[in-house]
Amino acid sequence: MNKRVVAIIPTRLNSKRYPKKALIKIKGLSMIEHVRRRVLLSNAFEDVYVATCDYKIKREIEKFHGKVIMTSDNNKTATDRVAEAARRIKCSHIVNVQGDEILVIPNDLKIVVEKIKFNQNINYWNAISEIKKKSELLSIDVVKCITDFSNKIIYCSRAINYLKMKELNLKIKKILGILAYSRKGLLNYSKLKKTDTEIFESIDQSRIVENKLSLKGIYLKNSFPGINTKQEEKQVIDILKNNKIQKNILKQVLNYC
Repeated sequence: MNKRVVAIIPTRLNSKRYPKKALIKIKGLSMIEHVRRRVLLSNAFEDVYVATCDYKIKREIEKFHGKVIMTSDNNKTATDRVAEAARRIKCSHIVNVQGDEILVIPNDLKIVVEKIKFNQNINYWNAISEIKKKSELLSIDVVKCITDFSNKIIYCSRAINYLKMKELNLKIKKILGILAYSRKGLLNYSKLKKTDTEIFESIDQSRIVENKLSLKGIYLKNSFPGINTKQEEKQVIDILKNNKIQKNILKQVLNYC
């Protein structure tokens, strides 16, 4: 079966932890435009869309001739917003690149799409990576997960008992803001009732895991922070200035037309 894989970037202005972060300017470009250009630079998708309920974001993207799908402002999660947008386009699979993943590496998106194309029987994927700092383990802004031997995500949480993890020698990974679904899987997800854990922890993936659906982890070697707080914004600016990989991608982003 031919697979038409598209990228949808969900975003809104009314972010709880950092309102209006989608339009903050970094190196002269809004955060959401940084993300959109990185997704385009991957050359991995048939189409790239921004899904939003805010006309200010729509105007920002269309200023650069990007494609926007306007969604309801009643969506409670980013994944529900992506599902609403997906109903209006032709595709077999969707990659959800979170709108605050400003340091996403274009080549990593190629890896995700390749995994999708070679796995016919899986409906849900999530990019994961190693946790390299204790601060990430302790931060509620970082979603942690445990996988089984086949890399299936079997548990996810923002809060992990660090001492217990160390005692049991558990390998905790972090969940990245890159999710993927078959169209059928995504539309099924949107029909499922939100779970208590999903509501309590604000983790969209909990709805998949708690409904006993298979969520496959896609391991990525590199991982960089998104922007959830002003502190993380400062961290991102520092990485763009000093990290060799990110400096090179930034140059491509700023020169993209």
